[in-house]
Amino acid sequence: MSPRETGRGPEHEVDLIAPWASTGRLDRDDAAALERFLADDPDLARRLDVAAEERDETILLNEALPAPSVAARERLFAAIEAHEAGRRPRAAGVMRWLSERLSSLSPQTLAWGATAAALVIALQAGVLTGTLVGRGGGDAAYETASDGAGSAEALGPTGLVAFLPSATAAEMEKALKDAGAEIVGGPKPGGVFVIRVAGAATPDELAPSLKRLRDASDVVKFAVPGAQ
Repeated sequence: MSPRETGRGPEHEVDLIAPWASTGRLDRDDAAALERFLADDPDLARRLDVAAEERDETILLNEALPAPSVAARERLFAAIEAHEAGRRPRAAGVMRWLSERLSSLSPQTLAWGATAAALVIALQAGVLTGTLVGRGGGDAAYETASDGAGSAEALGPTGLVAFLPSATAAEMEKALKDAGAEIVGGPKPGGVFVIRVAGAATPDELAPSLKRLRDASDVVKFAVPGAQ
């Protein structure tokens, strides 16, 4: 969805466009719109330069991270399997899903900001939301982003969030909780996660939660609307 399709004013539009500028993913029309904003707002140009510098520093830091050893990865998966054995079948399926997702990542990706370990901790604590859905009989079933049955329209709009490499699991959990958001998909390339906010039926209703995530700038790298 193009940022201009939200029907909001220029200030809101540049808030949506700017995060994508530092990743080089703007289409031609949005890039032209951003150039107009930059011509009228030197401070915005300065902030984008800072964002680009931070992006480059983050890339260099991630590339310098040592890949985890095979033994460390085996210990991680052994812990997942041990935890899985003690859970009910549906919950165990979520753990198996996470294990498979992690095993598909390269060692360098696994090293990024300790994200893999943070995901496991968050899921065990019940906050990484493959959504917990209550059933009429009192049982509960976990649905992940890959196997939920509802349509995207029925579940509401999504956002995209990435955390700083230095963020801990507890800090990520608090940022999500404060924003009323839950992770329903990911990680995508670059450590990006898909989030949803309960009760947010439109992009405008999702926007305040995205702003709260962006305000947690010591934990959150960026938070933007997802494809609707």
